[in-house]
Amino acid sequence: MAVIDRIPVLIVAVVLTVGVVYGAGVWIFNTGIPVDYHNPITIEMSDEIQIEETDHWQTVGFRDTTEREHDADFSYNDPPHQFYTYVNLSNVDGSQEITVQTEVEKPEDFGTEEMGFTVRGGIVEPGLIDEVDEWGSITNETTVEQGEERFLTVVYTLDDDAPHPPDQPVVWNFRDVS
Repeated sequence: MAVIDRIPVLIVAVVLTVGVVYGAGVWIFNTGIPVDYHNPITIEMSDEIQIEETDHWQTVGFRDTTEREHDADFSYNDPPHQFYTYVNLSNVDGSQEITVQTEVEKPEDFGTEEMGFTVRGGIVEPGLIDEVDEWGSITNETTVEQGEERFLTVVYTLDDDAPHPPDQPVVWNFRDVS
């Protein structure tokens, strides 16, 4: 008789145990829940047109890797074979320093020697850079300390023989390499 009285208690215990194990398994295998990912850095981009006309910066969503396409208007400024883009890496809300690798790649329809890139710290006004650091693509690593922000100027330069304008956008890749 004592065993029969314990059956409802044992059933409830088994159901609760199975439910807890099942819930833990779902939680372990579902990486998005309940993880709250805090971006330690904010990336904003602008270019010579947006800065001059509206002083507008676009926020780029960033986790460990972010790819972004960016169109260039080479007819906007003099010299007409260059286009200036700007990046703001802000670590104001972060709790530690972070190193961001920025890779900028030419459009696929361009040859290796038809578009080049130059990277400089700060915001450089259009027309002040006349050399090319790398043809085809360029990679830059920038460490941003906690509480600071870093600005980069990336200049797209077309070779004189390059098609004008490119049919495809320039591809940007941001990676956390801290």
